[in-house]
Amino acid sequence: MIYKKNFKMVMERLRGFYAGESRDRIFAKMMVESAALRTYAGVYPDGTIPYPDLNIRADFWNSYLSEQTDLIDDSIPAAYMSEFDEGLYSALLGASIQFQYLPETGRVCSMSKPLLEKFEDWRSLKLDTDGYWANQYKKQLEFFKQDGQLKYGISHFIIINGLNMSFELRGATNAFYDVIEFPEEMKEFFDFARKVNFWVQDTFFEIIGLFEGGTFSNYGQWMPGRIISESIDPFHMASIDYFEEWGRDTLEKVFARYDGGCLHIHQGNGKHLIHTASTVKGVKIISIVDENFNDDKAYMHLEEYDKLRGEIPLIITIPYDIFMVMMEKGQLPANNFYNVKNVPDAATANKAMEKILEYRR
Repeated sequence: MIYKKNFKMVMERLRGFYAGESRDRIFAKMMVESAALRTYAGVYPDGTIPYPDLNIRADFWNSYLSEQTDLIDDSIPAAYMSEFDEGLYSALLGASIQFQYLPETGRVCSMSKPLLEKFEDWRSLKLDTDGYWANQYKKQLEFFKQDGQLKYGISHFIIINGLNMSFELRGATNAFYDVIEFPEEMKEFFDFARKVNFWVQDTFFEIIGLFEGGTFSNYGQWMPGRIISESIDPFHMASIDYFEEWGRDTLEKVFARYDGGCLHIHQGNGKHLIHTASTVKGVKIISIVDENFNDDKAYMHLEEYDKLRGEIPLIITIPYDIFMVMMEKGQLPANNFYNVKNVPDAATANKAMEKILEYRR
């Protein structure tokens, strides 16, 4: 892999990590400031944009990921097909898809306007696997598979399943009301939504395939097996009992179809779900996502979360200076993957990795 000189060593470490053989160690992605993000920051206007030119997107990913060539951290460079991270699923059912550029990450994300005025209208929906957006999706996967070969990986992307799909088609408020008013029919809808997600994910694996028997992740990693990426965002403002009734079954069914999955929880309003999420069958790792508007960060709760997550690894973002102090003091919980931000430069990152490779707790 051209954009990661030591990728074989990294993959060997990650195999041990996901096999549960490294529970006394830590892993890290060293997040050095990116010149490519500055260069491409103004390439698109604010607000809604058209579906982007794939050549421009490829130029960005090559510029961005090539910066990681000499890093010896535990990350693997992978392009994320964020153009289809959310909007694709409902677009396959006839919804209008919208794209927006996020300069802080370099990604183009997608959403869709709610498609259904009434919940019961979902029965009229048909999955169009040969329509415009289905073909654009397949074309983009083929394009990046060709562009990325020998240089970088293609990451899996988020599933929009269960209550997440209801959010997309009906809007969040209506979706919660629908659960109350149509509980039995909602379960039928979840079965339908799962089939849509299976087609999207199966198509991804058919076209992209596996690399050395594993899947590239938008978390900057490589994971053994066919691994999918899930979200439990709709349950962040709900009780654990609500998640048990309306979330667990959906998660476990999609994880069981593949070789498991990773999921994320938002620090601001979802941290009460950490322990419950760690007991979901098939979950491989949980990312605790910080929000820019919230001063309460996940790294401030390392010992607390270490107790909540059982044996499931966490992904935690932490500033470089705090990370180094805690590492020197032996205070970093092991069996975690740390996204270390604000690293001054690659040389500093690689020097820190020498200590990370030796760290035991």
